[in-house]
Amino acid sequence: MKYLLICAIILAAIAFSLTAATADAGKTGGETPTASNATSSGTEPDLSFPPRQWKAKTGMVFTMIPAGKFQMGSDGKGKYIYPNELPLHWVIITEPFLMGRFEVTVREFEQFTAATGYITTAESNGALVWSSGKWVWKQDANWKSPYFRQTPEHPASCISYADTQAFIAWMNKNDDTLPADWEFSLPSEAQWEYAARGTDRREYPWGREMASLCGNFADATSPFPWKNPLYNDGNEYTAPTGSLSPGGDSSNGICDMSGNVWEWCREKYNDWYYYNCPLQNPEYGGVSADFALRGGSWAMDALNCRCVTRGKYLPGSLRNDIGFRLVVTKKLSEAGNFPSRKK
Repeated sequence: MKYLLICAIILAAIAFSLTAATADAGKTGGETPTASNATSSGTEPDLSFPPRQWKAKTGMVFTMIPAGKFQMGSDGKGKYIYPNELPLHWVIITEPFLMGRFEVTVREFEQFTAATGYITTAESNGALVWSSGKWVWKQDANWKSPYFRQTPEHPASCISYADTQAFIAWMNKNDDTLPADWEFSLPSEAQWEYAARGTDRREYPWGREMASLCGNFADATSPFPWKNPLYNDGNEYTAPTGSLSPGGDSSNGICDMSGNVWEWCREKYNDWYYYNCPLQNPEYGGVSADFALRGGSWAMDALNCRCVTRGKYLPGSLRNDIGFRLVVTKKLSEAGNFPSRKK
């Protein structure tokens, strides 16, 4: 009987200790952290970010592209047309990121200029436009007046690399809805191609073959001798963003990645970078006068609007078929991958 009494006292003491510990944990936040309470301190990363869909303060819509592995470039067969597409190589994107669902529109660019008073490169110097069978410099060509009709939902064009950086700086300064360790940026070439091509080596964002009413390239309505009369999307120049969706969307639901306007990338351009680029998060960090462009434009034939097509342009050069698209990524210092860029 004495033995049973001692056991009962011990068990009661253990039960009291567990109850007290549980109560203390409730008072001191001893529960397992969740995404929401990790964020509330202001010092921990937001574990819930990036969400599948996200809208910036300006109303710009972004879609999450998951981390993953894909084959970048060409194998020299099929529709391969340029040496700078070689070789086909594996790339691993180690961090998820958000890609702008649409190219930056005239309306969104106007929000920026109205808020800052920014004067674009073309407003100061003019830009190239297609006229009388050749590219001609027009002093009054700019994003407001690109020498063709446009609405606020058309992609902004006549945009220089410097213009994109000013726009991005404004976005990063004024959008307080973005977690502190994330930022707006132009995409790298690898991020752009991964978002356009997916993991199944697509020639075009929607699949293997060119298709009617999917991409805005030089078709029957175009003024170019290389136009394709078999296709007609009804747009002689740029098309309103998203107007060829969903047929022309990538597997990730990103619009207008084939044609419409060339899109600036954040990295310099190198013809032979694919032969010596790192497996993870490649991004050329060497010396070059040119920055990379992706996606082709309304002025290009279909083969120049494939997912693997690489363009280049001097940062201050301007044409009325060049615009841009944003991504939201972890800051380079936070991601821990990009500082080891190979030349």
